[in-house]
Amino acid sequence: MSLKDDIVKSFKEGSLLTKLIYVNIAAFVFVNLILVVYKLIQIECPWVNFLMLPSDLNAFILHPWTIITYMFMHTSFIHILFNVLMLYWFGQLFMTFFNQRDLVGVYVIGGLAGGLFYLLAFNLVPYYIQHGSSYLLGASASVMAIVVATAVMSPDYQVRIPLIGMIKIEWIAVASVLISLLGITSTNAGGELAHLGGALIGYIFAKEYKKGTNIVGWINKLIDWLVDLPKKKSKMKVSYENQSAQRETDAEYNARKKQHNDEIDRILDKIKQSGYDSLSDNERKQLFGK
Repeated sequence: MSLKDDIVKSFKEGSLLTKLIYVNIAAFVFVNLILVVYKLIQIECPWVNFLMLPSDLNAFILHPWTIITYMFMHTSFIHILFNVLMLYWFGQLFMTFFNQRDLVGVYVIGGLAGGLFYLLAFNLVPYYIQHGSSYLLGASASVMAIVVATAVMSPDYQVRIPLIGMIKIEWIAVASVLISLLGITSTNAGGELAHLGGALIGYIFAKEYKKGTNIVGWINKLIDWLVDLPKKKSKMKVSYENQSAQRETDAEYNARKKQHNDEIDRILDKIKQSGYDSLSDNERKQLFGK
């Protein structure tokens, strides 16, 4: 099997987290290959800015799709490496408490919130207005939303940090937010503002989720509709009667998720008191969704 076949298979069979990572990497490679070609022929690339989110409202109105495309755009290797690693680490942990569809929903709504924070600040706050127009790119706001949502859901969960040791994820989230807050007047002010927008939406998502409300449900439905659209256009007739009969109501789904989250909390408390080795095989499977 060729490398291409391996990648295609991995993408098709991988989780939604895997797909998000692949999309970010593919966008990075594609955009940077184009930029290399334009540099070699000594011509400025005219369309890359149409994928980044502009702070100028007139430019944004002409290119509204940038509120989505910017969150998959990276031009720096270090930038995408850090974002992909954070997405991978916290994405796996996120799916311990939530599901894959919620991961995509929080990624998208976190990016939207970050973009809106950026637009509002650069058009309402005098400090940013005087600095002129700029562009926003990167998945940082989306990743920040995932980090904060995970921390709010299970603040006492601990991870091992090289050279530091075990640390609660709530402190990772707090440190990340604090760094962004202190950086809103730095050279990366736009990015730090976007981080704060993502953090806020991640916090709201987790808090509402604990109450039984899923604020990214509409995004999940929209994505489902977009995925099913080609199927609806097909001439093939498929009966969904049995599937509809088995589909959960919102109340049943929320009750099942609450039961699952309560069990995860019990397992985490057990780890806290007796260590990871005290878990049974079944408890470990439940913790990691296997």
